[in-house]
Amino acid sequence: MNYNYLFTKLIKCYCGGNYRGKLERKVPSYICSKYSNYGSCTRRKVKEDLLLYYVERFCREQGITFEKNIYFIHEIVDIITVNEEGKTTIKYKNGEEQKIS
Repeated sequence: MNYNYLFTKLIKCYCGGNYRGKLERKVPSYICSKYSNYGSCTRRKVKEDLLLYYVERFCREQGITFEKNIYFIHEIVDIITVNEEGKTTIKYKNGEEQKIS
């Protein structure tokens, strides 16, 4: 069974790597490709449900009808970054940011 990762190509690591989707115990998550492929980065996992929660909350605050599909997500999210401490920041195309611990 293939899973359609909603945040594909949107998540960037502090090391310069891209995050890629991975099912872990049937839970969609993302990890750094440099960690996954080479072990040259720290394993910092970001769960898709957490990202969806924050994007949906942002949409509610903005009066936008949330849609759970890759096209909608890519239409409003500019980039998601993960820093060295594992803190995640969602940057939206309207210029706003959300920090996630």
